[in-house]
Amino acid sequence: MKPQIKLEFVISAKENKKLQGILAIPRISRNGNLYLPEELAKAHGKTVPVLWNHEGSPKNAGEPVNQSDVIGTMRLSWDPDLMQLNYEAEVERELPETPLHTSLGAFFEREDHVCGNARCYSIPRGLRFVEASLTSTPGIPETTVKIIENFSCRQCRVSSLTSGASNQCTMSSNDKEYITGTQFQEGIKSIVNAIGEHFKSAQQAQLEKLAEVLGTKPAPSSMVDDSARRASKESHDRVIEFFQRVKENPKDAGFPAVSWNVDKNEYLERWGYRAGGAKTEAVTISAGDMGQFFSKQVLVVPGGRMKTPVRQYCAYEEIPAGNDRAHFYTIGAFDFGAITEGTEPTNVAQTVSKKTATPSIRGAVQRVGYSQIESTPFALVDAINQAMVMAAIDDEATDLLSTTYDAVSPTNWVRADTGAAITSDDVASLTFKREGLLAAKRLIAQQGYDVSPGNLVLFIHPKAYQELLLDSNLNNFYQYARPDVTATGMLEQLYGIDIVIADQVKAQDNTTNDTYRNVLAVKGVAFGMASARNVAMEAQRRNEVQQVIVSGTHRVKSVVVDETASCRISSAQ
Repeated sequence: MKPQIKLEFVISAKENKKLQGILAIPRISRNGNLYLPEELAKAHGKTVPVLWNHEGSPKNAGEPVNQSDVIGTMRLSWDPDLMQLNYEAEVERELPETPLHTSLGAFFEREDHVCGNARCYSIPRGLRFVEASLTSTPGIPETTVKIIENFSCRQCRVSSLTSGASNQCTMSSNDKEYITGTQFQEGIKSIVNAIGEHFKSAQQAQLEKLAEVLGTKPAPSSMVDDSARRASKESHDRVIEFFQRVKENPKDAGFPAVSWNVDKNEYLERWGYRAGGAKTEAVTISAGDMGQFFSKQVLVVPGGRMKTPVRQYCAYEEIPAGNDRAHFYTIGAFDFGAITEGTEPTNVAQTVSKKTATPSIRGAVQRVGYSQIESTPFALVDAINQAMVMAAIDDEATDLLSTTYDAVSPTNWVRADTGAAITSDDVASLTFKREGLLAAKRLIAQQGYDVSPGNLVLFIHPKAYQELLLDSNLNNFYQYARPDVTATGMLEQLYGIDIVIADQVKAQDNTTNDTYRNVLAVKGVAFGMASARNVAMEAQRRNEVQQVIVSGTHRVKSVVVDETASCRISSAQ
């Protein structure tokens, strides 16, 4: 009688594969990113999900890894002696026979730049590690994948990927153990899946080889997921090259001009703000990172400008190409009344209002001498970009708080000292006190708006802010209940109202008593803002005067959507 046949891989084929190797080393990747040892060392002790070639990796820092694409987990460790980031991993996937490497997926808080004679490189700072991928095209070629063990046959104990019987099924005669129908079906299913993975991997290898022959080899996988910034990085490199050529050879006129765009929202996120939302004070990072703490609302930069963008407190809209304006709508309320059956009630009326924001071009021009470019010891382009972005943010605040809001006749207008309603602020001794703030909050509440903590924002001039801190009625509260206010001089919220110091509020030149017109408003309701162009930069060489002319422009316009959702609070200059 013929012996029974047993398939011994049925259950063990589902076991995990254990891998180890080098995930990253300090060097310049093939994408032009320079990774420093102290940045890679931050990954020590972390555990991250494993993906295949970054499939399922988040596109921005606020998104999670797609769990359906996770094929395992990886534990990271930093070797300070060899200066390399090592790993141990377990994966739940058949691996192709092609050479494999690893790639670390991470986001960064900011990036510095260093330039050589031929090109410039980015230095990511504040890396946040979110995933690690197995890939055949690594950004750092020195990464390794070593298979420690794979599933083994229950009797022969032969590892299927570490011996000559690497991809073969072991079959043996046995007159005591019999294969069940379920085991046989599972075995056939495993074989079909293995064959499918094999041909899928072989097809991928063929496509990559064909692409290499045709000169279109896939780009190396980057440690930092930079798919959203590759275009801007190429533009940035071109700008760096322009200033580098001016620095090294002022007479070279072969590269006369260059233009580039600066994303204001990108800079705002670096500083902890998001357009359309409140400033992030503390962010909890996934994958085991500690929370990151950003500084408080008021950040002073050279020139006395406040780096607190007002767009986050507005109904903000980006105007797509081919359009020139944005519309904001309001609809009035109505009251319920008694209804008698059989009798038609009086129809109520509602008023729909449209407020339109049509952005216009605004900007600035400056001249930079060749000698200044040659002697600059810091990243000149990034400094110019930041200066232009700061000017654009200041311009947005001035347009909203001074130009646009001052052009309306507010329903709600109070004195800063007593809270009494006024129609003119040519009044003496308007010291900003708590009475004025509470009266303004009450008037907005009477209009029907929710004035719960966090819904209101006060734009207050620095002088008025000082007066509020010195209010004798609040001094004891600061000293005993909130001593940190006195210690730091920072008061972020009072009576449930967020406080933003803004020197862009209207400075009113009255006949006798000049005032600052501070503004209390409902977030996302009182004001709207539309942007039709980010900060557009252009540099032009002028050899005859040995200068580079740099211009920066944007198209932004604010609008008062509902002035009853705001209150003017006048204080003395």
